[in-house]
Amino acid sequence: MKISIVKSVDGNRRPVNLSSLGVISLFHYFVDSYASVFGPLMALARLDATRIGVLAMLYSASTSFSQLAFGYLSDRFGSRRFVGVGLMTSAIALSVAGLIVEFPMVLAFVLVVGGLGVAAFHPASAVLAAKSLPHNPTWGVSVFITTGTTGFALGPVLYVMFAEQYGLESTWWLMFPGLLVLPLVWFLPNSVVATPSVSGDVKKKVRTFLGVHGPALLPIYIFVVVRSAVQISLTSFVPTLMIQRGHPNTAAGLSAMCFSGAGALGMLVWGMLAGRCDRRLLQVISVVAGVPVSLLFLYATDLSLSASLTLLALAGFFILSTNTMHIVMGQELSPENANTISSIVMGFGWGAGSAGPVIVGGLSRSWSLESSLAMVCLTPALTLPLALFLRGRPVAPVVSKAEG
Repeated sequence: MKISIVKSVDGNRRPVNLSSLGVISLFHYFVDSYASVFGPLMALARLDATRIGVLAMLYSASTSFSQLAFGYLSDRFGSRRFVGVGLMTSAIALSVAGLIVEFPMVLAFVLVVGGLGVAAFHPASAVLAAKSLPHNPTWGVSVFITTGTTGFALGPVLYVMFAEQYGLESTWWLMFPGLLVLPLVWFLPNSVVATPSVSGDVKKKVRTFLGVHGPALLPIYIFVVVRSAVQISLTSFVPTLMIQRGHPNTAAGLSAMCFSGAGALGMLVWGMLAGRCDRRLLQVISVVAGVPVSLLFLYATDLSLSASLTLLALAGFFILSTNTMHIVMGQELSPENANTISSIVMGFGWGAGSAGPVIVGGLSRSWSLESSLAMVCLTPALTLPLALFLRGRPVAPVVSKAEG
Protein backbone atom coordinates (compact mmCIF):
# COMPACT_ATOMS: atom_id res chain seq x y z
CA MET A 1 0.00 0.00 0.00
CA LYS A 2 1.31 3.45 -0.86
CA ILE A 3 2.09 5.26 2.37
CA SER A 4 4.07 8.48 2.72
CA ILE A 5 4.72 10.93 5.55
CA VAL A 6 3.70 14.58 5.45
CA LYS A 7 3.30 17.39 7.96
CA SER A 8 -0.27 18.08 9.04
CA VAL A 9 -1.77 21.45 9.95
CA ASP A 10 -0.40 21.20 13.50
CA GLY A 11 3.19 20.71 12.26
CA ASN A 12 3.39 17.01 13.17
CA ARG A 13 4.20 14.22 10.75
CA ARG A 14 1.35 11.91 9.78
CA PRO A 15 1.16 8.84 7.49
CA VAL A 16 -0.71 9.34 4.21
CA ASN A 17 -2.35 6.24 2.75
CA LEU A 18 -3.39 6.93 -0.84
CA SER A 19 -4.16 3.27 -1.60
CA SER A 20 -6.66 3.15 1.24
CA LEU A 21 -8.31 6.33 -0.04
CA GLY A 22 -8.51 4.83 -3.54
CA VAL A 23 -10.12 1.59 -2.36
CA ILE A 24 -12.60 3.22 0.01
CA SER A 25 -13.55 5.75 -2.67
CA LEU A 26 -14.10 2.94 -5.21
CA PHE A 27 -16.30 1.12 -2.72
CA HIS A 28 -18.23 4.32 -2.09
CA TYR A 29 -18.85 4.66 -5.82
CA PHE A 30 -20.47 1.22 -5.93
CA VAL A 31 -22.43 1.52 -2.67
CA ASP A 32 -23.94 4.84 -3.66
CA SER A 33 -24.66 3.65 -7.21
CA TYR A 34 -26.78 0.89 -5.68
CA ALA A 35 -28.30 3.32 -3.18
CA SER A 36 -29.35 5.61 -6.03
CA VAL A 37 -31.76 3.22 -7.74
CA PHE A 38 -34.75 4.07 -5.55
CA GLY A 39 -36.02 7.07 -7.54
CA PRO A 40 -35.73 5.46 -10.99
CA LEU A 41 -37.19 2.21 -9.63
CA MET A 42 -40.27 4.08 -8.35
CA ALA A 43 -40.65 5.94 -11.66
CA LEU A 44 -40.34 2.83 -13.83
CA ALA A 45 -42.73 0.90 -11.58
CA ARG A 46 -45.27 3.78 -11.95
CA LEU A 47 -46.06 3.89 -8.23
CA ASP A 48 -48.25 6.69 -6.87
CA ALA A 49 -46.79 9.59 -4.87
CA THR A 50 -48.21 8.47 -1.52
CA ARG A 51 -46.69 5.00 -1.79
CA ILE A 52 -43.39 6.47 -2.98
CA GLY A 53 -43.36 8.73 0.08
CA VAL A 54 -43.84 5.83 2.50
CA LEU A 55 -41.25 3.62 0.81
CA ALA A 56 -38.82 6.55 0.64
CA MET A 57 -39.20 7.13 4.37
CA LEU A 58 -38.61 3.45 5.19
CA TYR A 59 -35.63 3.22 2.86
CA SER A 60 -34.04 6.48 3.98
CA ALA A 61 -34.63 5.74 7.66
CA SER A 62 -32.96 2.34 7.33
CA THR A 63 -29.94 3.90 5.63
CA SER A 64 -29.69 6.56 8.31
CA PHE A 65 -30.84 5.88 11.86
CA SER A 66 -28.94 2.60 12.14
CA GLN A 67 -25.69 4.40 11.35
CA LEU A 68 -25.34 5.40 15.01
CA ALA A 69 -25.14 1.74 16.04
CA PHE A 70 -22.82 0.89 13.16
CA GLY A 71 -20.62 3.89 13.94
CA TYR A 72 -20.39 2.89 17.61
CA LEU A 73 -19.47 -0.69 16.70
CA SER A 74 -16.95 0.44 14.10
CA ASP A 75 -15.17 2.59 16.69
CA ARG A 76 -14.68 -0.47 18.88
CA PHE A 77 -14.39 -3.54 16.66
CA GLY A 78 -12.72 -2.23 13.51
CA SER A 79 -13.91 -0.56 10.33
CA ARG A 80 -13.05 -3.10 7.65
CA ARG A 81 -15.74 -5.68 8.37
CA PHE A 82 -18.51 -3.07 8.29
CA VAL A 83 -17.22 -1.66 5.01
CA GLY A 84 -17.24 -5.12 3.40
CA VAL A 85 -20.61 -6.23 4.75
CA GLY A 86 -22.13 -2.91 3.76
CA LEU A 87 -21.02 -3.19 0.14
CA MET A 88 -22.11 -6.83 -0.17
CA THR A 89 -25.56 -6.32 1.39
CA SER A 90 -26.42 -3.20 -0.57
CA ALA A 91 -25.26 -4.76 -3.85
CA ILE A 92 -27.44 -7.85 -3.44
CA ALA A 93 -30.59 -6.37 -1.88
CA LEU A 94 -30.92 -3.24 -4.02
CA SER A 95 -30.21 -5.14 -7.24
CA VAL A 96 -33.00 -7.67 -6.67
CA ALA A 97 -35.59 -4.99 -5.79
CA GLY A 98 -36.67 -4.77 -9.42
CA LEU A 99 -37.89 -8.36 -9.26
CA ILE A 100 -40.50 -7.66 -6.59
CA VAL A 101 -42.10 -4.28 -7.38
CA GLU A 102 -45.53 -5.96 -7.55
CA PHE A 103 -45.23 -7.15 -3.93
CA PRO A 104 -45.23 -4.00 -1.75
CA MET A 105 -44.47 -5.64 1.60
CA VAL A 106 -41.61 -7.71 0.21
CA LEU A 107 -40.30 -4.68 -1.66
CA ALA A 108 -40.33 -2.63 1.54
CA PHE A 109 -38.42 -5.38 3.39
CA VAL A 110 -35.76 -5.69 0.68
CA LEU A 111 -35.32 -1.91 0.52
CA VAL A 112 -34.84 -1.79 4.29
CA VAL A 113 -32.21 -4.57 4.14
CA GLY A 114 -30.41 -2.76 1.35
CA GLY A 115 -30.61 0.45 3.36
CA LEU A 116 -29.02 -1.27 6.35
CA GLY A 117 -26.13 -2.30 4.09
CA VAL A 118 -25.68 1.31 3.03
CA ALA A 119 -25.80 2.36 6.69
CA ALA A 120 -23.17 -0.18 7.77
CA PHE A 121 -20.77 1.15 5.14
CA HIS A 122 -20.83 4.90 5.64
CA PRO A 123 -19.63 5.81 9.18
CA ALA A 124 -16.54 3.58 9.09
CA SER A 125 -15.63 4.46 5.52
CA ALA A 126 -15.93 8.23 6.11
CA VAL A 127 -13.42 8.01 8.96
CA LEU A 128 -11.02 5.88 6.89
CA ALA A 129 -11.18 8.50 4.15
CA ALA A 130 -10.36 11.31 6.57
CA LYS A 131 -7.48 9.37 8.13
CA SER A 132 -5.93 8.57 4.76
CA LEU A 133 -5.06 12.27 4.32
CA PRO A 134 -4.49 13.52 7.88
CA HIS A 135 -2.79 16.72 6.68
CA ASN A 136 -6.06 17.72 4.96
CA PRO A 137 -8.94 15.48 6.08
CA THR A 138 -11.53 17.71 4.41
CA TRP A 139 -9.91 17.01 1.05
CA GLY A 140 -9.79 13.26 1.77
CA VAL A 141 -13.47 13.21 2.67
CA SER A 142 -14.21 15.39 -0.36
CA VAL A 143 -12.61 12.82 -2.68
CA PHE A 144 -14.49 10.04 -0.87
CA ILE A 145 -17.84 11.85 -0.99
CA THR A 146 -17.32 12.98 -4.57
CA THR A 147 -16.72 9.46 -5.87
CA GLY A 148 -19.76 8.23 -3.96
CA THR A 149 -21.92 11.00 -5.33
CA THR A 150 -20.57 10.26 -8.81
CA GLY A 151 -21.85 6.72 -8.36
CA PHE A 152 -25.12 8.14 -7.09
CA ALA A 153 -25.28 10.24 -10.27
CA LEU A 154 -24.36 7.55 -12.81
CA GLY A 155 -26.22 4.72 -11.11
CA PRO A 156 -29.73 5.86 -12.10
CA VAL A 157 -28.76 6.32 -15.76
CA LEU A 158 -27.15 2.88 -15.97
CA TYR A 159 -30.06 1.34 -14.07
CA VAL A 160 -32.68 2.84 -16.40
CA MET A 161 -30.68 1.87 -19.50
CA PHE A 162 -30.37 -1.72 -18.26
CA ALA A 163 -34.04 -1.92 -17.21
CA GLU A 164 -35.19 -0.46 -20.55
CA GLN A 165 -33.14 -3.05 -22.42
CA TYR A 166 -33.74 -6.16 -20.31
CA GLY A 167 -36.67 -5.32 -17.99
CA LEU A 168 -36.85 -4.60 -14.26
CA GLU A 169 -36.95 -8.33 -13.55
CA SER A 170 -33.37 -8.65 -14.85
CA THR A 171 -31.77 -5.92 -12.73
CA TRP A 172 -30.51 -8.52 -10.23
CA TRP A 173 -27.54 -8.99 -12.57
CA LEU A 174 -26.31 -5.56 -11.50
CA MET A 175 -25.10 -6.92 -8.15
CA PHE A 176 -22.04 -8.56 -9.70
CA PRO A 177 -19.83 -5.48 -10.41
CA GLY A 178 -19.96 -4.58 -6.73
CA LEU A 179 -19.31 -8.13 -5.61
CA LEU A 180 -16.30 -8.40 -7.93
CA VAL A 181 -14.46 -5.52 -6.22
CA LEU A 182 -15.35 -6.75 -2.71
CA PRO A 183 -12.05 -8.68 -2.16
CA LEU A 184 -10.22 -5.32 -2.17
CA VAL A 185 -11.55 -4.83 1.36
CA TRP A 186 -8.45 -6.64 2.65
CA PHE A 187 -6.31 -3.71 1.49
CA LEU A 188 -8.03 -1.43 4.01
CA PRO A 189 -6.72 -0.94 7.56
CA ASN A 190 -8.95 -2.45 10.23
CA SER A 191 -9.04 0.82 12.15
CA VAL A 192 -10.16 0.65 15.77
CA VAL A 193 -10.69 4.08 17.36
CA ALA A 194 -11.74 3.10 20.86
CA THR A 195 -11.14 0.09 23.11
CA PRO A 196 -14.21 -2.14 23.59
CA SER A 197 -15.79 -1.68 26.99
CA VAL A 198 -18.82 -3.29 28.61
CA SER A 199 -18.63 -1.42 31.90
CA GLY A 200 -20.26 1.82 32.93
CA ASP A 201 -23.68 3.35 32.54
CA VAL A 202 -24.43 3.72 28.82
CA LYS A 203 -27.09 6.37 29.42
CA LYS A 204 -24.68 8.38 31.55
CA LYS A 205 -22.02 8.19 28.85
CA VAL A 206 -24.52 9.38 26.24
CA ARG A 207 -25.63 12.28 28.45
CA THR A 208 -22.01 13.24 29.09
CA PHE A 209 -21.17 13.05 25.39
CA LEU A 210 -24.14 15.21 24.39
CA GLY A 211 -23.52 17.61 27.25
CA VAL A 212 -19.97 18.25 26.05
CA HIS A 213 -20.49 18.23 22.29
CA GLY A 214 -24.25 18.80 21.89
CA PRO A 215 -24.30 22.62 21.74
CA ALA A 216 -21.71 22.73 18.96
CA LEU A 217 -23.21 19.73 17.17
CA LEU A 218 -26.83 20.97 17.20
CA PRO A 219 -26.63 23.64 14.44
CA ILE A 220 -24.66 21.25 12.23
CA TYR A 221 -27.29 18.59 12.84
CA ILE A 222 -30.18 20.92 11.98
CA PHE A 223 -28.51 21.96 8.73
CA VAL A 224 -28.01 18.29 7.84
CA VAL A 225 -31.64 17.39 8.62
CA VAL A 226 -33.10 20.20 6.51
CA ARG A 227 -30.69 19.71 3.62
CA SER A 228 -31.34 15.96 3.69
CA ALA A 229 -35.11 16.47 3.62
CA VAL A 230 -34.71 18.50 0.43
CA GLN A 231 -32.21 16.09 -1.12
CA ILE A 232 -34.20 12.91 -0.35
CA SER A 233 -37.45 14.48 -1.54
CA LEU A 234 -35.99 15.61 -4.84
CA THR A 235 -34.15 12.35 -5.56
CA SER A 236 -37.29 10.34 -4.68
CA PHE A 237 -39.83 12.31 -6.70
CA VAL A 238 -38.05 14.16 -9.53
CA PRO A 239 -37.69 11.03 -11.73
CA THR A 240 -41.47 10.53 -11.46
CA LEU A 241 -42.05 14.25 -11.99
CA MET A 242 -40.04 14.22 -15.22
CA ILE A 243 -42.13 11.37 -16.62
CA GLN A 244 -45.35 13.12 -15.54
CA ARG A 245 -44.22 16.14 -17.58
CA GLY A 246 -44.16 13.97 -20.71
CA HIS A 247 -40.42 13.28 -20.93
CA PRO A 248 -39.20 9.79 -21.89
CA ASN A 249 -38.21 7.17 -19.31
CA THR A 250 -34.54 8.01 -19.83
CA ALA A 251 -35.25 11.43 -18.28
CA ALA A 252 -35.77 9.63 -14.95
CA GLY A 253 -32.15 8.55 -14.97
CA LEU A 254 -30.82 11.76 -16.49
CA SER A 255 -32.52 13.95 -13.86
CA ALA A 256 -31.01 11.93 -11.02
CA MET A 257 -27.61 12.05 -12.72
CA CYS A 258 -27.68 15.82 -13.21
CA PHE A 259 -28.79 16.55 -9.66
CA SER A 260 -26.33 14.22 -7.95
CA GLY A 261 -23.48 14.77 -10.41
CA ALA A 262 -23.60 18.53 -9.98
CA GLY A 263 -23.88 17.94 -6.24
CA ALA A 264 -20.64 15.95 -6.35
CA LEU A 265 -18.95 18.90 -8.02
CA GLY A 266 -20.41 21.26 -5.42
CA MET A 267 -19.09 19.12 -2.58
CA LEU A 268 -15.65 19.01 -4.18
CA VAL A 269 -15.57 22.80 -4.57
CA TRP A 270 -16.90 23.43 -1.04
CA GLY A 271 -14.43 20.87 0.34
CA MET A 272 -11.55 22.80 -1.21
CA LEU A 273 -12.89 26.14 0.02
CA ALA A 274 -13.70 24.95 3.55
CA GLY A 275 -10.05 25.03 4.58
CA ARG A 276 -9.54 28.55 3.23
CA CYS A 277 -12.83 30.43 3.60
CA ASP A 278 -15.22 31.16 6.42
CA ARG A 279 -17.46 28.13 6.57
CA ARG A 280 -20.39 30.21 7.81
CA LEU A 281 -20.27 32.18 4.57
CA LEU A 282 -20.17 28.95 2.55
CA GLN A 283 -23.26 27.72 4.41
CA VAL A 284 -25.15 30.93 3.65
CA ILE A 285 -24.21 30.85 -0.05
CA SER A 286 -25.43 27.26 -0.29
CA VAL A 287 -28.86 28.18 1.06
CA VAL A 288 -29.33 31.58 -0.62
CA ALA A 289 -28.46 30.16 -4.04
CA GLY A 290 -30.00 26.70 -3.68
CA VAL A 291 -33.54 27.69 -2.65
CA PRO A 292 -34.48 29.97 -5.60
CA VAL A 293 -32.88 27.70 -8.20
CA SER A 294 -34.79 24.65 -6.93
CA LEU A 295 -38.07 26.62 -6.97
CA LEU A 296 -37.37 27.82 -10.49
CA PHE A 297 -36.86 24.22 -11.63
CA LEU A 298 -40.14 23.15 -10.04
CA TYR A 299 -42.32 25.90 -11.48
CA ALA A 300 -40.73 26.43 -14.89
CA THR A 301 -42.77 23.58 -16.35
CA ASP A 302 -42.69 24.72 -19.98
CA LEU A 303 -38.91 24.51 -20.38
CA SER A 304 -37.20 22.00 -22.64
CA LEU A 305 -35.66 18.88 -21.15
CA SER A 306 -32.14 20.30 -21.43
CA ALA A 307 -33.11 23.57 -19.74
CA SER A 308 -34.90 21.74 -16.92
CA LEU A 309 -31.89 19.49 -16.37
CA THR A 310 -29.61 22.54 -16.26
CA LEU A 311 -31.69 24.14 -13.51
CA LEU A 312 -31.82 20.84 -11.64
CA ALA A 313 -28.04 20.56 -11.88
CA LEU A 314 -27.59 24.06 -10.44
CA ALA A 315 -29.94 23.17 -7.61
CA GLY A 316 -27.95 20.02 -6.87
CA PHE A 317 -24.66 21.94 -6.93
CA PHE A 318 -25.74 24.31 -4.16
CA ILE A 319 -28.03 22.05 -2.13
CA LEU A 320 -25.46 19.25 -1.77
CA SER A 321 -22.35 21.44 -1.56
CA THR A 322 -22.12 21.52 2.26
CA ASN A 323 -22.33 17.73 2.71
CA THR A 324 -18.58 17.20 3.13
CA MET A 325 -18.16 20.30 5.25
CA HIS A 326 -20.81 19.17 7.74
CA ILE A 327 -19.19 15.74 8.18
CA VAL A 328 -15.73 17.14 8.83
CA MET A 329 -17.06 19.85 11.17
CA GLY A 330 -18.74 17.14 13.20
CA GLN A 331 -15.61 14.95 13.32
CA GLU A 332 -13.53 17.92 14.50
CA LEU A 333 -15.60 18.18 17.67
CA SER A 334 -14.31 14.85 19.05
CA PRO A 335 -11.72 12.97 16.97
CA GLU A 336 -11.68 10.06 19.44
CA ASN A 337 -15.38 9.48 18.68
CA ALA A 338 -15.15 10.22 14.96
CA ASN A 339 -17.22 7.23 13.80
CA THR A 340 -19.94 7.94 16.36
CA ILE A 341 -20.19 11.61 15.41
CA SER A 342 -20.18 10.71 11.71
CA SER A 343 -23.11 8.40 12.37
CA ILE A 344 -24.98 11.16 14.23
CA VAL A 345 -24.38 13.70 11.46
CA MET A 346 -24.92 11.31 8.54
CA GLY A 347 -27.19 8.76 10.15
CA PHE A 348 -29.58 10.54 12.49
CA GLY A 349 -29.42 13.70 10.39
CA TRP A 350 -30.27 11.96 7.14
CA GLY A 351 -32.77 9.75 8.94
CA ALA A 352 -34.70 12.70 10.28
CA GLY A 353 -34.57 14.18 6.78
CA SER A 354 -36.42 11.11 5.50
CA ALA A 355 -39.63 12.74 6.76
CA GLY A 356 -39.40 15.00 3.71
CA PRO A 357 -40.81 12.48 1.21
CA VAL A 358 -43.66 11.59 3.57
CA ILE A 359 -44.60 15.27 3.78
CA VAL A 360 -44.44 15.58 -0.01
CA GLY A 361 -46.52 12.43 -0.47
CA GLY A 362 -49.15 13.70 1.96
CA LEU A 363 -49.33 17.18 0.44
CA SER A 364 -49.60 15.72 -3.08
CA ARG A 365 -53.09 14.46 -2.26
CA SER A 366 -54.32 18.07 -2.31
CA TRP A 367 -51.59 19.94 -4.16
CA SER A 368 -49.58 19.35 -7.29
CA LEU A 369 -46.32 17.44 -6.95
CA GLU A 370 -44.42 20.63 -7.84
CA SER A 371 -46.06 22.64 -5.04
CA SER A 372 -45.59 19.81 -2.54
CA LEU A 373 -41.87 19.66 -3.33
CA ALA A 374 -41.63 23.46 -3.18
CA MET A 375 -42.79 23.50 0.45
CA VAL A 376 -39.87 21.27 1.43
CA CYS A 377 -37.40 23.16 -0.76
CA LEU A 378 -38.27 26.42 1.05
CA THR A 379 -37.33 25.15 4.51
CA PRO A 380 -33.52 25.76 4.27
CA ALA A 381 -34.22 29.51 4.25
CA LEU A 382 -35.51 29.18 7.82
CA THR A 383 -32.15 27.85 9.03
CA LEU A 384 -30.02 30.81 7.89
CA PRO A 385 -29.68 32.40 11.39
CA LEU A 386 -28.05 29.18 12.64
CA ALA A 387 -25.01 29.87 10.44
CA LEU A 388 -23.87 32.34 13.13
CA PHE A 389 -23.34 29.41 15.52
CA LEU A 390 -21.02 27.46 13.22
CA ARG A 391 -17.26 27.50 13.66
CA GLY A 392 -15.87 29.65 10.88
CA ARG A 393 -12.45 28.05 10.55
CA PRO A 394 -11.00 24.53 10.94
CA VAL A 395 -9.40 23.72 14.28
CA ALA A 396 -5.95 22.14 14.35
CA PRO A 397 -6.04 18.78 16.17
CA VAL A 398 -4.77 18.70 19.74
CA VAL A 399 -1.57 16.66 20.03
CA SER A 400 -0.25 15.31 23.29
CA LYS A 401 3.33 15.76 24.44
CA ALA A 402 3.96 12.09 23.80
CA GLU A 403 3.01 12.55 20.17
CA GLY A 404 4.97 15.75 19.80
